[in-house]
Amino acid sequence: MVEAADEPTAMLHFGTVGAPDLPGRIELLRAAHRLGSLTGADFLPDVEADFSVREGRDVIFAEPSFPVAELARALELWASETDDPQDDFAFDSMAYEVLGAVRIVNSAAGRTIGSHYERTTTEPRPWPVVQAEIRVFVEAVKAATPIAVKAATSSMITAILAMHRAFGMPLADAKAFVVDAVGGVDPVNQRLHDIATNQPDVANGPLW
Repeated sequence: MVEAADEPTAMLHFGTVGAPDLPGRIELLRAAHRLGSLTGADFLPDVEADFSVREGRDVIFAEPSFPVAELARALELWASETDDPQDDFAFDSMAYEVLGAVRIVNSAAGRTIGSHYERTTTEPRPWPVVQAEIRVFVEAVKAATPIAVKAATSSMITAILAMHRAFGMPLADAKAFVVDAVGGVDPVNQRLHDIATNQPDVANGPLW
């Protein structure tokens, strides 16, 4: 994703993002009268894509239907904690019983990207290269998430709430982000978007 001079870049790859299980989760919460409690933890695992970590053409780790939004959020929080995090990253996912489906490990030679499930890793790289890779991956997943949520639920307001609750965006920012991602607002949803912007409290549930 990000190329650095004389330094091959560890590649975080993902395919088409979808959220096929999200409508079922929403229906279960609706039946239990708990839609107002839909959180980022509900959204994130259901936004998925085929995912792989690669070193050049070599595949280090690959998994279909991987929770890429959950990974992106975890990487975003970890990488933003400090300019150069001293702790290793181990993906703590609700989709995996074992910690570290994706790991970023620090050593004297640099940081490697790998997985608990594989013995090989990428070549060690300095933090700025890994940080750039993370940023590109996170932004790409965030851009794809509202498109996937809207496609799965036929609702832009649900896509807005996904970005608000899953990625911590202020509601107005989430609305602008989603509108830009999906290429505009259709007239049917315009009133809902105006309400979401002008009355933030509706994000707690009434629009559902």
